[in-house]
Amino acid sequence: AVSNSVIGVVLLLGGAVGLLAPILGSGGMLLILALAGFAGAAGGARLPETQV
Repeated sequence: AVSNSVIGVVLLLGGAVGLLAPILGSGGMLLILALAGFAGAAGGARLPETQV
């Protein structure tokens, strides 16, 4: 149940960022998406290694 709520909030935030497209233009949107990608990569790099 928690994961569904988290996904719902993430989708709402993504839609809200999409509403900024007319204001920011394509360059601004590309910058936001790039920053989100870098934040995700940085967060993933900090995760502990797993043993299989």
